[in-house]
Amino acid sequence: MQVILTPAYCVDSIKGATISGGAFLIGRGKHCHLQICVPDMSRSHCRIHVGAVPTVRDLESRNGTFVNGHRIRGEHLLNDGDVLGVGSTMLVVQIRTEEPHDAAAVDEEGDASHAPSRPMPHSAYFRKSLQGRQLSDSV
Repeated sequence: MQVILTPAYCVDSIKGATISGGAFLIGRGKHCHLQICVPDMSRSHCRIHVGAVPTVRDLESRNGTFVNGHRIRGEHLLNDGDVLGVGSTMLVVQIRTEEPHDAAAVDEEGDASHAPSRPMPHSAYFRKSLQGRQLSDSV
């Protein structure tokens, strides 16, 4: 199983992540698998675990972790299409049950091995662009 995190807004410098198994940390600390350098991001903000089912856990971050706009407490199940809010960054969750040939390996302790990612910039402009807009259910 793979969990793919894709930024919910279009910015060339923002990079997502693919998690093939084990624990994956998101935060602004250099030790995080996905480092997002924004003021409202904790050093260790949240942890995603990909096992039999993918879950996310807030790591007592100051500004919270949100799934589909709802603040989570404890372990929370992730579903395909969920929007994960960490600080001011929103990531779309995609869940894939087939692993591609270049999937990241999992070490003996169950931690995912991931290529280092670039820090993500602040997304305040995205929030401002959504202010005052309502999404319509009509097609």
